[in-house]
Amino acid sequence: MRFKKYFYLIIYFFAILSFTLLVIGCACKCSQQEEESDIPAPVLKKSNEFIIMKTGKDFFEKYIKNDFGKSRHISQSYFMAYRFVMPDKPYIDEQIQFVVDSIGNIVKDMDVSGIPNCKFPGNCEFSINETDAVKIAKENGLEEGIAEWKKDFIWSEKHDQYVWIILTTLSETKADNYRGSGKEAIIDPNTGELLVINEWNIR
Repeated sequence: MRFKKYFYLIIYFFAILSFTLLVIGCACKCSQQEEESDIPAPVLKKSNEFIIMKTGKDFFEKYIKNDFGKSRHISQSYFMAYRFVMPDKPYIDEQIQFVVDSIGNIVKDMDVSGIPNCKFPGNCEFSINETDAVKIAKENGLEEGIAEWKKDFIWSEKHDQYVWIILTTLSETKADNYRGSGKEAIIDPNTGELLVINEWNIR
């Protein structure tokens, strides 16, 4: 009888412990939801749909996540931030940013940056890596220069797409005020096409 009594006490103890852990877990989850609730659900839904119109649902769900730490309420609008990451392509870890009004419509006079356009086949494969981009720049006559090339995978507002920028320095002075000049090759990361070679100057 004494064994049975202790057995029931142990069962009761574990039942109370399980209930307590469940309550704590729910509290943490609710707290997280409250933290994310700065962006109303209808606004978030319309913002997600705006991106999906360009990327497609599968691409969005696989590679794009809401960045609630950076999204925020501003005046009568909402600044929306997302992370765009492709784990199999380590050079892709970018930000998507835009502003919507109080009901989730895009504010048209504000910049929309970082949303890849996947409507056409091959547009979101990003198969040109850093090594490929450097090779393309060399093949198109980008001078070696006097310093190590700078390589960046970034969003280009001018081209309205992601690009590789390979930058070479042809001259520089590191006195009181930096002065330098050089060129930059801008390359399409999907097709490998050289979009343009620009000159840059810092005087």
